[in-house]
Amino acid sequence: MKAVKRAEVLHEIDAGRMTSSEAAQLMKLSRRHVRRLRRKLEQHGTAGLCFQREHRSPQCVSDLERAQILALRREPYRALNLSHFRDRLKEVHGIHRSHEFYRTLFLQEKLVDRVQKRKKKHRKRFEAPRPGILIQRDTSIHLWVPGAKQAWRLIVDLDDHSRFITAALFSHHDDVLSNMEVSWMSISSKGTPFAYYTDNNPIYNPLNKKPKCGMYTFYRMRSKEEQDTISQWKRAVKELGIECIHSTPYQPQGKGKIERLFRFMQDRLVNELILSKVTTIDEANKILQRWVAWYNTCHVHSVTKEVPAARIKNNSAFSKLPKKINLENIFCIKHTRLVKADNTISFEGKTYQIERNAHRISYAKAQVEIRINLARKLKIYYQNHEIGAFLYKLKEFKSLPTGEDILPLY
Repeated sequence: MKAVKRAEVLHEIDAGRMTSSEAAQLMKLSRRHVRRLRRKLEQHGTAGLCFQREHRSPQCVSDLERAQILALRREPYRALNLSHFRDRLKEVHGIHRSHEFYRTLFLQEKLVDRVQKRKKKHRKRFEAPRPGILIQRDTSIHLWVPGAKQAWRLIVDLDDHSRFITAALFSHHDDVLSNMEVSWMSISSKGTPFAYYTDNNPIYNPLNKKPKCGMYTFYRMRSKEEQDTISQWKRAVKELGIECIHSTPYQPQGKGKIERLFRFMQDRLVNELILSKVTTIDEANKILQRWVAWYNTCHVHSVTKEVPAARIKNNSAFSKLPKKINLENIFCIKHTRLVKADNTISFEGKTYQIERNAHRISYAKAQVEIRINLARKLKIYYQNHEIGAFLYKLKEFKSLPTGEDILPLY
């Protein structure tokens, strides 16, 4: 229609009813461009006034690149969603196109399903005012590698304000020592937060009564000051001055941020592990650390619209760990025992002999402390002096009333 209107104005010039200056003013063009249009009209007619591209657009995708994208979509990356596919091609293959380009192309080739968006019910989201105020801790049980014999446990620490993953670890079991290891990783890298936010797993929040079954003493201990049952993990965290906040039972909305992260990881991380041909949990942990680094430094969060690494730097509330504090003496399982007359102690049905040393010949009737560290070594201390070290193997319990992942089976 624009070309037709211009042709009518140019015919008025030819008929002598309008001057070139008047036509240029009417069409908002220069007189020189009006002369060009008159020549095109004489040579090609009204079709000559239509826009005709004389060269390929620099944004135009070549046939070779288009075929390469379709081949990658059909064979190795068919299970990836469009956002993951876009990031994968940019990082691995150096192909950078928009999300909308891939969506339109794959709809034409029937390589993606049309998804009808559901209306979201928006809720008022709570957010910690600063990084380091609140760390969310949770575990995701999922078949992270399809070829694995059992589902692995992914333990994650997530900063509530910045959505920065401070620590993450794959483990065979959701046990006390694995949770302590993740806390060690988080605190040693970023510092001590103000509070931890967890669910009511017995590892974090045991019942306020004496455990009925003897096996629960492995991860619970009696606090003399509070006359209460406290978990080993909670005791270690409180020794560092970190508060513990527990979510309301049966309300997963209270952990919405970390639950959403797990859903994102179950979509993207699973495909990354498949593409990397991971078979063991050690290989998976290496891929996990690389993926976490990408997430923290490159991924733009859909809610905050910022990269977590940039957001965590603003007004951080993490406290530096004092040099005199040794995390090995904190993140360990502690129990007290009374030494027998023959200079031995009993723990979980086994007898351990304490040898004479430079401090004392005999420790009969002395109160000693047993510490089981992350390396699964049992050490005996008396007045903070190590007086014995042994290899530790946990007693296996065939039946666990509250689930099979309370204790590590080694």
